[in-house]
Amino acid sequence: PTQASLLAVKGCCGNVFLYDCKSPEGSEGSAGCKATLSEEKPVEGYALEWSPSDVHFLSTGGHDGLLSIWDVQAQSKVWSTKAHEGPLNDLCH
Repeated sequence: PTQASLLAVKGCCGNVFLYDCKSPEGSEGSAGCKATLSEEKPVEGYALEWSPSDVHFLSTGGHDGLLSIWDVQAQSKVWSTKAHEGPLNDLCH
């Protein structure tokens, strides 16, 4: 991650929440939540993996087989593809 205290959590509706574990309150009012990354279509899925080569990139996968790459610093999706016919349950770089 971009900073050692940054934690990414993927919710059941497909949103990715970025938390700063050292911050008592984030921009969205919940404790430590810095940002929310949202897919166009909400879909369940829990696959997350930080890029080992670029600290700003986070990969996510859902039950629709969609693989997305996010730039967490810009809080935007940089790439997406249908990577699997079934759900993506885990990711590994």
